Amino acid sequence: MKSSRPLRVGWISLLSSWLHIPFKALTDLPQTVFYLSEDHLKSSIKRGMPETRAGCSATENKKKKFIVMYENHAHNLALVKATNGEKRCLSCGTTAISGRQRYCSVACRQRLQFKLDLRTGLIQALNAHYATFFFSEEQIFMDVLPYGTRETFRFLYPRSFGKKPAEDFSTMANILGDIWWSEKDRSHKDYLASYQVLRRGLRSGAPLVSVKPVVKCAPSVGKVNLVHLNLDRAALTSPDLKKMIKAAYRQEVKKNHPDVGGEPEAFRKIHEAYEELSGWAENPTYIRYRGFPDKWFYDRNRNRWNQPLPLTRV
Repeated sequence: MKSSRPLRVGWISLLSSWLHIPFKALTDLPQTVFYLSEDHLKSSIKRGMPETRAGCSATENKKKKFIVMYENHAHNLALVKATNGEKRCLSCGTTAISGRQRYCSVACRQRLQFKLDLRTGLIQALNAHYATFFFSEEQIFMDVLPYGTRETFRFLYPRSFGKKPAEDFSTMANILGDIWWSEKDRSHKDYLASYQVLRRGLRSGAPLVSVKPVVKCAPSVGKVNLVHLNLDRAALTSPDLKKMIKAAYRQEVKKNHPDVGGEPEAFRKIHEAYEELSGWAENPTYIRYRGFPDKWFYDRNRNRWNQPLPLTRV
């Protein structure tokens, strides 16, 4: 297969002349973001982004758009917090959340989950081993790591004014799907269709850990059981766990036994917690999980997208 480098240089040369920006200025910018096509971006500009409605000229708007698309990923707004420190909904980006909330509503989270799961066929067609989805105020991103490669391909779509990331993701997935099916109808070969889609993605050079999550394990013990015996989670890793459980149980019984004026319901919960923790100490089991605190993660084994992990699990 031919290298995408000459194609990329040709596109940058075209952009340089079209936007009146020096060729070196474009090639020196960090290569972390991908545009679907020149025609697609022209149509996006015609649709009118927020800066266009604010009164920017067409030339200024085009320059801003392409410069933004070549920004360093570190400059993009994070999912968990905006640059001004405000918490953002992990599904739509609104700041209308408070406290420990991660989403503005259950319906909002379910809407994005549904849109992502509805397009898992595209991820499978690209033979993706791992994939992530996240967004900023200006763009949505999808990183894909295919099997047999250590290169991450990044796809980007500009946020549409008045629309949520779930809708923009559907539009981007439809565009990429049309590219795949167009080549499939022409060549009748799946691998060529997948190649046509991947060659439109930018090889971001991002480390594998940015798309391949680390697997972590957590004891399958309810936090409430530890609370009833006044133990912390660090005790679960102690070699003297059984002795600690017995000592904690005896201490709580002395204070909460009905014979000494304790509440029967509280004593029952303490006894249940003791039995639960004692059983776990004899045969410890763990829950495996993986993901990111600020990205949606595609699980190939389950063929579905997983929501970002709570910060307490990171």
